[in-house]
Amino acid sequence: MHNRKWMLSVLLFFFSVASFATDAPDSPKKIIFDFYQKYFLYLHGEGKKTQPELTYSKSFNELLRRNEKLCEPYRDEVCGWGTDADVYLNAQDHDDNLTIENSHFTLNEAPNNVVTVSFNLFPSQKTEQNGHSVISFKMIYEQSHWVVDDIIYDESSARQQMRSENELLTEGLKNKARP
Repeated sequence: MHNRKWMLSVLLFFFSVASFATDAPDSPKKIIFDFYQKYFLYLHGEGKKTQPELTYSKSFNELLRRNEKLCEPYRDEVCGWGTDADVYLNAQDHDDNLTIENSHFTLNEAPNNVVTVSFNLFPSQKTEQNGHSVISFKMIYEQSHWVVDDIIYDESSARQQMRSENELLTEGLKNKARP
């Protein structure tokens, strides 16, 4: 009987540990990889019809909403983050047959929760250098989940781009309001 209780206790312990393990949030690297798998399928019209999305941090979302609001009067112009290029490809165009497999997609996780992806936008063209894209995602842990807090293209940050544009637009609105 004592042996049976001990065995039951051990089994309960293992099941509870397994339960906690399955509740653990995905890693930043897994989140970005899963997103790009879905995104490349979306580009081909495969999978779900709606565009897959990444979850942004609260502060990134606030900056994005402010940028969108400031750009509302300029709908006929290029205004706002991501209006002149695909923010997940960092490009205006890509190969019609682009897939995660043929793009030579790579993913690396650096210190400080930065996940960098690299891929060729035009794999059907002979030169490797044409259309090579490198994008880094700064991830933070917010409300029990990993979320994107910034996206870095080359040396330019999405946050920096939006802040600069917001400052210019705000200054333009102030100048319009002056007599």
